[in-house]
Amino acid sequence: MDVMRRLFVLILMCFVTLHGVVAQTNITIRGIAENATGKVVMLGGYSDKLGFYKENPTIIFDTLYEKSEWKVFACVLFNTDEKNGEVYPYTQIHDFENEASFNSFILDIMDRSVLWTDVDLTYGDSILTLSTCYYPYGQNIDTRCVVFARKVRDGESPEVDVSKAQVNQNPLMFTYQYQ
Repeated sequence: MDVMRRLFVLILMCFVTLHGVVAQTNITIRGIAENATGKVVMLGGYSDKLGFYKENPTIIFDTLYEKSEWKVFACVLFNTDEKNGEVYPYTQIHDFENEASFNSFILDIMDRSVLWTDVDLTYGDSILTLSTCYYPYGQNIDTRCVVFARKVRDGESPEVDVSKAQVNQNPLMFTYQYQ
């Protein structure tokens, strides 16, 4: 694991532990991951480089209570300003009432994802949602790069068949992206 990945994992570990959200079904972590030049590192690579996903199909997420690995299944660019189109409420979804609400959430994410993977999802899976500022359209279009992963199940291999991953050529986007 490279230094940036370890540092990012350490920052996430501290954030989640301090905020006590480890028990949620969908753990949402918002943060800033920038290098010295101000460029977003780590998460942004999932949005425009299939090769980045193929080299990093899993995320290590350790807390004080457990060490775990998560399989990345989607990456979405979300708008945060209504003047640019839909603002999807991904930061407000932490638990799922039932299987239908889980499936609806997953379908919403997969419709918007810039990549397709072979990672399967089942009601009851724990979801990790990592969000960071991202500016592919310039500093005036406040966008978030959001990576979604599911926890590796008990007894499951953490391996991912990355040969089946593809770029989604037609993801559902917010209004500004169609201009």
